[in-house]
Amino acid sequence: MGRRLKAGDRHRLYEAAVQTPEVEVELLGRAYQERFGAPALSLREDFCGTALLAKTWVESDDDRIAWGIDLDPEVLAYGRRHHIGPLDEDESDRIELRAADARTRSERTFDVITAGNFSWALFDDDALGEYLTSAHDCLEDRGLLALEIFGGADLRRPLVHEHPKDGFDYLWEQVSYDEETRRLEASIHFRLADGTMVRDAFRYSFEVRDWNETRALVTAAGFSVVELWVERDGGGFARKSEEPAAAAWSGYVMAFTR
Repeated sequence: MGRRLKAGDRHRLYEAAVQTPEVEVELLGRAYQERFGAPALSLREDFCGTALLAKTWVESDDDRIAWGIDLDPEVLAYGRRHHIGPLDEDESDRIELRAADARTRSERTFDVITAGNFSWALFDDDALGEYLTSAHDCLEDRGLLALEIFGGADLRRPLVHEHPKDGFDYLWEQVSYDEETRRLEASIHFRLADGTMVRDAFRYSFEVRDWNETRALVTAAGFSVVELWVERDGGGFARKSEEPAAAAWSGYVMAFTR
């Protein structure tokens, strides 16, 4: 991974632990192409963090443009410094990062809007409805909204999953689950090669919904076709009509404007 990772490298650790931008770019492009028979050229990455996906999108094709939207100016500054700065002039002209609420309508429309790493699940139902309606309005007539989703009974109990990575360990902790509010409190920790623990590098409060609830909310926002693409154990994705019975699963909501 290049230079040795340090406790202050939480964004770099996060990217190495959970992000696969090349895979996501291929997946989004394929889903759009299969539905509409044309290439997706414009992308808005909501809750973009360091905008690694947006950066990878513009690198993937000379005709592609991307926006990244996030409320946190600190993480956007990191993205500008580490991802946008090293791009060549043509690539950097085709990407824009904005500090904004993802529910705010942008002044242009996009082929694809995506919200990765379960970020949209931070919203309660009312706020999520606002976000989904705004996203629908910000898509082209032929548009795709892709929401990374997770599910399964394991979401409703405390646990810790540990994943060895190159030069560090990534730990996902589900701290608590409230049956009444359906809020899951979770944290990401890292253990470095020298044994240093980076605790609570990132903390989350998600609302846990089943697939039928999520599909209903997305459909109510105006999307004509709403599909569940579940990640296979060996890689790749399979379309499913119902939520998997597995204790834990992840994938994408693929919502098309038509």
